[in-house]
This record gives sequence, structure tokens and C-alpha cells, in this order.
Amino acid sequence: MIFLISSFIAFAIVFVAGLVVLGSLKTKGRMQRALNMTLFLIKVPREAPNAQTQGGGGQRSDKELIGIAEQLISSFSNFHSKGWNKFLYGEPYLALEMAVHHIGDETHFYLAVPKKSADIIEKQVYSFYPTAEIVKTTDYNIFNPHGASAGTYLAYAKEQILPIRTYQKLEADPISAILTSVSKLETEGEGAAMQILLRPSHASNIKSLGTKVARGMQAGESFKEALGKAEESQRPAFIKEISKIGAGKKEEQEARPEKLKVVTPADEEVIKGIVSKTGKQNFDANIRLIASAVSQPRADQILQDIQGGFAQFSAPDLNSFKLIKLAGSSLQKLFYNFSFRLFDEKQKMTMSAEEV
Repeated sequence: MIFLISSFIAFAIVFVAGLVVLGSLKTKGRMQRALNMTLFLIKVPREAPNAQTQGGGGQRSDKELIGIAEQLISSFSNFHSKGWNKFLYGEPYLALEMAVHHIGDETHFYLAVPKKSADIIEKQVYSFYPTAEIVKTTDYNIFNPHGASAGTYLAYAKEQILPIRTYQKLEADPISAILTSVSKLETEGEGAAMQILLRPSHASNIKSLGTKVARGMQAGESFKEALGKAEESQRPAFIKEISKIGAGKKEEQEARPEKLKVVTPADEEVIKGIVSKTGKQNFDANIRLIASAVSQPRADQILQDIQGGFAQFSAPDLNSFKLIKLAGSSLQKLFYNFSFRLFDEKQKMTMSAEEV
């Protein structure tokens, strides 16, 4: 008996030690991946809405121009890791960044990519934007070294299978409102940035859940009913059995004849939104907003102005963004992750290429 107890304790110690070592390796791997990225500064001549296409065959609207970016983002889904690299480092990801440095008032656009994929991705960008100027550059700084900073990250207000309002539903270029918010920064001492980290999503459960919810709503169920049934169907068998305990007269209630259910126009829009999102290439995303200035009130004001640009993506019957403002150690961690471009699993959203 004593031998068995001793063996169990020894096994537990070895197991815990193994987890600690594995966790340490993964942490180092994440940092190594983040440090092993190439940063591009990208400048694309702004093509006026309704400008002639290269072939002279018609005119291109704002939506068509933005659609080019959606195609480019979709092409990023082809980058994956395999074997030990995937286990240790996770999937590769890219960073899309818009920034105003703490010295200077120009808005810069950056793309950070894994070094081994830099040449391929550079060619991809050129294939979609032949007139672009793409230059490898050193990192930049938005932080006032003698001032204060503020930060937030974006999360969905509702379930991830529901999309936000995208450029397809907006009348104007959505980036304009965000650019306007950072156009009034002082040349010295004020900086701001929006950072979007993207990696191909393997969340097949999101697609499966969306398909089941859409099917249930087409049968006349409300979104809440369809979602509940879909989530129940995806639970492990033993959890389903436990959930039946205390159900009482549920079976008796289900046996009663139901009233004829009608799919409303509002429900039709929700169904279309779910089908559209789950039918496209999806990405895991972190979205961070950072502002820095001489004083804390000014940094908070800059951040608030940037946040205002995201209200346009709210779709009342579908989804919207909520902004999670941080303080203390959580805020410092956000700055750290922003600076080193580290992906945070706890802040992950699943977004379609159209939403991005």
C-alpha cells in the first residue's frame, strides 16, 4: 500500500513537472515566433471611388475597392504550421496595424508577417495592389515615454456566429471615421494604433453551430431556441445525460401540439447573416486599440475618439463590438502583447474575412 501511494505521488510530481516544462516551452515558442516577424510599411495610392478600372471597363465603387482587401485577407488562410512547429509555436499569424507615431502626425499602415513567409506574402500584396509601395522597416513607437497611455480590446457583444455590419451594408468607406479620429493628434507627444492579429481559424464547431442554428430558424424557431438546441447537440454525451436530470415534465410538454411557426423578415436577416459568416473563410482575431499622450485624461480622450469609429459596425438584429477597457496589470499586459504582437487566446474572436 505504501509502495502504491509513493508511486502515485512520484507520478503526480513527474506529471506536474512535465506540464510546467511544456508550458515554459510553449511560452518561449510564442515569444520566439513574435520576435521572428518581418514588418512592412505599406503605402497604396488612394483610388477615388468610381475611378476607372485598369481595363477601362466601367467604374469601381467603394465596395468593390474594399472587396479587393477582403480577397487579400482570404488568401492569408493558406498559411499553416505542421508537426512540432505547430505544437510548440501554434499557427502562424499576421498583424495588420494602423499607427500614428508619438513624434509625427502621419498615419502609417503596417503588415507584420512570419519571416519565412515574408517574400510570398509581399508578392501576394503586390498581386492585389500592383501600385503599392512595400518597404521592410524597423519597428515604430506610439508611446510617449514621459506621458500616459490607455488601451482596450474588442469583443463581440453577442454570440460569435452572428456577424457585425460590414462594408457591404455601409454607405461610406468605414476606415474614414477611424482615420478622422487620429487626424487631430499633436505632432509631438501623442500617438495611437489599431492592431489586428489574424490567423486561420480551425473552429469547425463555429461553422457547425451556425449551420444548425440557421436550419432551426428556417424551421420557425427563434434564434434563442435554435441556439439552445444547437449547443445541446454539440455537448458530449455524458453532459447530455446529466442535463436530463430534473427535467421533470419536459417530455410531456414537448408532446403537446405546437402552434405553426412563421419565419419573420427579421429572422430571415439573421439567417442570411449567419449563413454568410459561416460560409466564408474565418479567422481567429485579436483587435487592440492603444493611445498615448502627455496626460492620462488626454490619452483617454484619444482612445474614446477612436472607439467612436466602431459604432458604425453595430447591427441591431445581429452583432456589434463591445470595447473592454483595461487598467492596472491587465492594461500593462495589453501593452506588452501589443508591443511584441503576442496573440491572446482569452481575447480571441472568430471573424469572417468580410468582417475583417
